[in-house]
Amino acid sequence: MAGPALTELWLVELAKAAPALAEIEAETPRLSGDDRRRAVLLADAREQRLRLAAYCALRIALERFVGLRARRVAFARDRAGAPYLAGIPVRFSLSHARGVALIAVTRLHAVGVDVEGLRTLPMTDARRQRLLAVGAGLGGMPLSGSANRALLQAWTRLEAFAKARGGGVRRLFADLRAGGPAHASASGSSCRALAAAAQAAAQRCALGVSDLDLGATLIGAVALAASASAPLPRYFPCDAAGVRRLVAGDG
Repeated sequence: MAGPALTELWLVELAKAAPALAEIEAETPRLSGDDRRRAVLLADAREQRLRLAAYCALRIALERFVGLRARRVAFARDRAGAPYLAGIPVRFSLSHARGVALIAVTRLHAVGVDVEGLRTLPMTDARRQRLLAVGAGLGGMPLSGSANRALLQAWTRLEAFAKARGGGVRRLFADLRAGGPAHASASGSSCRALAAAAQAAAQRCALGVSDLDLGATLIGAVALAASASAPLPRYFPCDAAGVRRLVAGDG
């Protein structure tokens, strides 16, 4: 039986996996009452079902690392609202968009993930340039692809890093002074300074931000300990037999 690596990344096709995950959950409950309450807050019944599937997949991914301690216990939450398992040495991150969920679980000190569907982000040119600068600085490499894809890639780098760092995106921008007078313009010099500030922030936190290959219509990133290599994302099983094998440690 193969155990988990230091870090695992899972891409869950929620609509396909939801029936199997509901079946597994009915057999062996893993969700907490808080998980269910958060899903029910969504107005659309389909979105509730997909969110429950994402939560079930997360609990199973966590169980691979910490065993039965991941079952049914309510997550604690930090000041920014990010969930964690109190007293258990594991970190995780969950992001969902366009009917998929991206899950990271690690034994390392921090992790953050973000996934976005290919779409247009409306914003001013000045804000666009600042976002591109931050994304380039956090990733330590230029952004590529179409202008819109590059912008979304910058956004996923920013979200993933903010989750791993803690405190959220707004606090990160405030700390980088992205919205202040020092970076109010989109001039080349201010954008270079912003990129350098973002790169320095990643170095201070000992975090590395990596882009993820999730196909033509999805864009994603992971932030992980700088000393670690980001693993390749794997597809979460969509059938009950496959989920059972994953639970057994054979995935």
